[in-house]
Amino acid sequence: MAAIQPIEERVRFARRIDPTSNACLQEAAASPQADRAEALLNKAARFAPEALAVDVARYKFYFYRGELDDAERVVRDTLEKAAVQGGFNVDWRAHDAPLANRDESESAARYYLYGLKALAFISLRRDAREQAILLLNALRMLDPTDLVGASVIEDLAAGTEE
Repeated sequence: MAAIQPIEERVRFARRIDPTSNACLQEAAASPQADRAEALLNKAARFAPEALAVDVARYKFYFYRGELDDAERVVRDTLEKAAVQGGFNVDWRAHDAPLANRDESESAARYYLYGLKALAFISLRRDAREQAILLLNALRMLDPTDLVGASVIEDLAAGTEE
């Protein structure tokens, strides 16, 4: 693979991100070739394996390509990493109160909530509506002010019911 060249920052992935990972992410965002973009996303993950923003870019990439198995795998890995980093239980069913630090835009809690939202969306795409509803109910409790916009997925779920 060719060396990463400095390019214009097209997307703000995170305020604090490893510069090499960010360069990979920027090049992936600019690449019209899916295989190259995927390789760059994976390279970014190798440079910053604990960077949750990199994982979000990776699972969105797979989701938009319709590769739901890969998207779900990365989402589940992200949920686990976020829980470890945030010091809370990875099992969303084990929580009974809103997550602390969810107000911080790049906190582990916020990335965890985004991951649950992504998992709910993937569940809807797979016609696993009951699972999506369970996830959305958990999100309503974990994120009562809807910081991550789970209400958008709730609206989609309501539309699939009709």
